Amino acid sequence: MGPVTRFDTAGRVLDRRTTDLGRALAELPDQASAESRTYPVPDGSFIVSIKRREASGRTRPRDYELVRHHPEEYVRLDKEYVAISFGTWGGRQHWAVPEEFGRASPISHYQLMADDYFFNTDLTSHIAVGGHPASVYISSGDRNEIQQFSLDGVLVRIIRRTTSPVPVTEQARRARAQNGIRFLSVFPEGEWRLPLIEATPKSETYPPVHGLLVDLEGHLWVREWSESETGLPDRWSVFNPEGRWLGFLDEPSPTGLPDLSHCHLCWIGTDSYVTVRIDEWGAERVEVYRILRDG
Repeated sequence: MGPVTRFDTAGRVLDRRTTDLGRALAELPDQASAESRTYPVPDGSFIVSIKRREASGRTRPRDYELVRHHPEEYVRLDKEYVAISFGTWGGRQHWAVPEEFGRASPISHYQLMADDYFFNTDLTSHIAVGGHPASVYISSGDRNEIQQFSLDGVLVRIIRRTTSPVPVTEQARRARAQNGIRFLSVFPEGEWRLPLIEATPKSETYPPVHGLLVDLEGHLWVREWSESETGLPDRWSVFNPEGRWLGFLDEPSPTGLPDLSHCHLCWIGTDSYVTVRIDEWGAERVEVYRILRDG
């Protein structure tokens, strides 16, 4: 919940907005913290993602069991710090790491996030804000639907695309594991995770949603998997402001480290989009790609 700086498309600073942190935390649920993720809204308000802590004393899941922990509540604070909730959504999926791996790793064997770069169980909620008028889009990650809300928390529409789940093939699993190994070679401290690649539970199909974004014209972009067998989300479905599906945009394969799960699309204009990517040296870099529209 730190300061927010706005830039124009040439990189010039437009303004910088600070947050009255004490007042914000006083209005939010008890489990909010200064480290909660925030999403700025064009009108000067912002949305806070609050992870719901669970009661202590929970029994340990069985080895290899997949569970969704820490559900997230999304709350908007307007410019007067009045809180408006958009409900609680499914948290990240974890799996119980077996004892044999837990003893060999620097983390507790209790659980490990299962939506990492080489895992096939990318389940978590997703949120995006934008459009004209501004709307809030939320997906639970495991259902083929995105719910669109007005800024005051009223459900406007549910957006779905009629399509079958994309299967996770053996070739895709191998490609994704190879990407994970290649990525870990950049960060030697992650080598302890290599034995987990083959041990992690395998999903039969990909989740329908891997990310959401709204462009300057109010189109909703939904990141998803194609049938290319890369093992990584590699295209975007585009919906118009009324929720009608318009088509796909394939992500380019970036130079350097071929790991699209670390190529984060973060802004979309009328003829280009901006990504933040981890390159072959493990450093973040900003890249701009041009959008070629049919006709």
